[in-house]
Amino acid sequence: MVEGLDPSAERVGAVVAVAVADGGSVGVTLHDDSSVRAWSLADGRCRGQLAPPAGGGAQRVSLAAATVGERLVAVTGDWSGRVQLWDEAGRAALVGHAGPVWALASAVVDGRPLVVTGGDDRVVRVWDLVARRQVGSDLEFPSEVTAVAMASDGRLVVGFGDDIAVLAPRPPA
Repeated sequence: MVEGLDPSAERVGAVVAVAVADGGSVGVTLHDDSSVRAWSLADGRCRGQLAPPAGGGAQRVSLAAATVGERLVAVTGDWSGRVQLWDEAGRAALVGHAGPVWALASAVVDGRPLVVTGGDDRVVRVWDLVARRQVGSDLEFPSEVTAVAMASDGRLVVGFGDDIAVLAPRPPA
């Protein structure tokens, strides 16, 4: 038998993305109605909804999770290019992209919680989640960015078109 999340919790629709914050005790799920929920990995219970359902250009298509201070933060990207941070206190927006944000990843580098975003506009951006601002310059690629990952030493792995690039870290901006 596969252990799952609490079956007595309300039905939340199909899961389209999952992420675990760096601490590993809480997971977040993105559902087909664009809602985002937080789950305890210890007991499988829903800790609450972080983002409400959305549709149209606001349809969320990517998800990452991070811990900022003591707070769980879910990061979402949507069809319109918005990148939003969600926690129990509400939401904050980052500048985003010109088109769908297909790829999100988080990492802690030198004690700084960061998130990497990439999408249809062929651009990758790195964001400081504490300062809520971009770190460094845009990284441009020859085709849409569909996957990103960041190692704890700051190396970026970027999937674009039929290719993958591994980029060495830059000094902090």
